[in-house]
Amino acid sequence: MTVFSVTTRFLSFLFKVYISRVLGAETVGLYQICISVLILLLSLTAGGLPTVLSRKIAEAEVKGDYRRQGSLMSASLLIGLTLSVVVITIFYALGDKLSLIFADDRCVDMFLIMLPAVLTSTLYAIIRAWFWGRKKFLAFSFTEFLDNIFKIGFCAMFVGGLIAGFSGSIGIAIAFTAADTLCVIVLFILFFTSGGRLNKSAGFLQLGKSSAPITTMHITGSFVSSLTAIVIPAQLVAIGLTSAEATAAFGRVAGMAMPLLMAPTSITGALAVVLIPEMASYAAMGDTKSLVSKLESSIIFCMFISSLFFVLYAPLGKGLGLLFFGDETAGLYTAQCCLLMFPLGINQVVAPVVNSLGMENKCFFNYLAGLVVLLPCIFFLPKIIGVYSMAVGSGLCFSVSAVLNMRTLRKRLDKPIRVFKKSGLLVLCALPTTAITYFLQGILSHYLSNVFVIIFAGGIGAIAYFILVTVFKAVQFGSIFAHKFKFFSKSRSLVIQKKSA
Repeated sequence: MTVFSVTTRFLSFLFKVYISRVLGAETVGLYQICISVLILLLSLTAGGLPTVLSRKIAEAEVKGDYRRQGSLMSASLLIGLTLSVVVITIFYALGDKLSLIFADDRCVDMFLIMLPAVLTSTLYAIIRAWFWGRKKFLAFSFTEFLDNIFKIGFCAMFVGGLIAGFSGSIGIAIAFTAADTLCVIVLFILFFTSGGRLNKSAGFLQLGKSSAPITTMHITGSFVSSLTAIVIPAQLVAIGLTSAEATAAFGRVAGMAMPLLMAPTSITGALAVVLIPEMASYAAMGDTKSLVSKLESSIIFCMFISSLFFVLYAPLGKGLGLLFFGDETAGLYTAQCCLLMFPLGINQVVAPVVNSLGMENKCFFNYLAGLVVLLPCIFFLPKIIGVYSMAVGSGLCFSVSAVLNMRTLRKRLDKPIRVFKKSGLLVLCALPTTAITYFLQGILSHYLSNVFVIIFAGGIGAIAYFILVTVFKAVQFGSIFAHKFKFFSKSRSLVIQKKSA
């Protein structure tokens, strides 16, 4: 799961590098604005349905109830298909009136080409949820990897001129839609060849009731993301930037710096995906001790990964921006906003656990509390700190949500979650190694090219961090993998017993 997740994120990152270098920050900004609106629509059509479906598939798997799995899949596909067709029809009917939504009129044509992806992405998310709940992580991860391969391939065809030459934004839009369509066809084939079946639809009420809070949270989050993509460029124009400059500034943050800052989530994200069916299975078996132990090791591992990337990004962010995007400003944003990785990573781990324990309402209200902090930041801070308001608001939002989710889990499990001591130790280990990386970067930059400065300074800094973490025993890697191995062995034994019975 982690290998595919890292590879997939790397491919996605290469895709952003490609369009930023070939087409520029302005086109990246247009692409990000359209994507943010599409994600909002996808939250309406799928939202929390895949998460709830994966949990219920996992519960049915423990009980050996495979007929119920087929019924839940049929119901989920019917819900997703109906909602997608309604949404797509409404937005095509709006046509040119969509210019009222976008700050830049060039987004309209691009968005209308990408709109069919609402249907394919909804079906994609639901089918992957079946693999997710069945713990078939190879197929689950491979399809996301394949989606990025298709996007890069079609982008080379339509933008790079291998088959046809389109304008930058139109070519990317066509590539996005074509890749999504092909990927969902592959998913359907894998679903049926892996033993998936569609039985008589059942469980509409259960799916709707459980997914409603998560769906609302996704809709709210996507709406805020879309609002951010519209408000921040508008606010930047209000303080004196031209429309093109504002779009480019947003593109540098959302399309260049954020992919770098999201890199740790390629590792912790794999952990978060695995946690939902695992925690649902632990809860079904009543194994609270293992649940708490797994949660603690996951949070500590997340802090370790975030601290490791902090050691690299804080000193080398500017050089990384220049290396990947040919844009020092994007790298500067990365270096100055890298603290965002900590609350983002922690919340990415704890929020799915809250949902997997059936506390979707609590997770939603905790998220709303974070948004209360975020909204004033995107409306008022751009006039003070410019585009940095996006990072400040996001950091505060994720911090508030993470703290409240941790508090919710502590109450629900009625056991202390002992992570603060080791998490603090990991951060303390990161501080001197970050200073070492800064020092090496300053010296080597006089003698070596940017690439070799990043390789040598970053490599020595990372090694120094690993040594400190090992010496102070801040992370016991063996126990993390032992917990995972123990769980899968236990799960397989339980499933074999059920089948035998």
